Amino acid sequence: MAKTAVRGTGPIELTDSAGRMVALSLSTLFYDDGVLKASGALYAANKAVVDALLGYLASEGLVVPDVQPPPVPAAVITAKQSGAAGNDIAITFADVRPDPADNAKTIFDATLEQRDAYERLEPATIGDVLGTSASTGSPAGLVFLSSSATPTQPQDGTYAADGSGVVKVPKDGSASGSAFQLKFRVVDAAATMTVEVSGSDAATGTFDLVARWTRTVTGVEITALDSNTNFGAMIVVAAPDGGSLAVPAAGTLILAGGADAAQATAASAVAMAQP
Repeated sequence: MAKTAVRGTGPIELTDSAGRMVALSLSTLFYDDGVLKASGALYAANKAVVDALLGYLASEGLVVPDVQPPPVPAAVITAKQSGAAGNDIAITFADVRPDPADNAKTIFDATLEQRDAYERLEPATIGDVLGTSASTGSPAGLVFLSSSATPTQPQDGTYAADGSGVVKVPKDGSASGSAFQLKFRVVDAAATMTVEVSGSDAATGTFDLVARWTRTVTGVEITALDSNTNFGAMIVVAAPDGGSLAVPAAGTLILAGGADAAQATAASAVAMAQP
């Protein structure tokens, strides 16, 4: 019997031996000779637990065979930086089309967004959380504290980075000057880099912060997606196990599985091929 794709609701979620949440997308599941199976690095790392869960899902009819064969993996995309921060990266593929300059090639548009959100930060400890250099942070996310003066309460608002990736966040209230200064770890003139402060509360001395890094590239081949002129500073693209790079299907891919530990791992995801 040929392999078939599956139908179900949402990703398959479980907790691994280290207590981390693992989510397998339905695109990694398939039926083979009537048996529900899975593939990919996340599955291989949690095989015993996942196999038991797959048996239950199949027996309860929660995941059933589709009428179409399973999609073919097109690429494995991994965050360039190891750690949990890579789980905040989403890549959207759109407008898959023949290359007008060479009909033998297929190109597409891609948007990469990383969004790091922090709740109830305090000026006195913001450097401990975000880090004070490109190599520090808990985890090492998009931005770090780059000013040496003592941070103060910031003003709510959205602030754009300058050409060097620096964001000067103004002080709360009518006070002049900056509450603190942040710097993006990856600076790209073609990217939109912003920091949003909200919920700044002088009474509690806390505030929320969201850093965003977004860039769109157009008319790119999969082999060039992680080049230095595209997303090379953010991701690494590799061929799937036993396969070769192919054209990704339109849609949004969210990296997962990144963790901060004694041996940090990078978040990754498998982009499925265009049908």
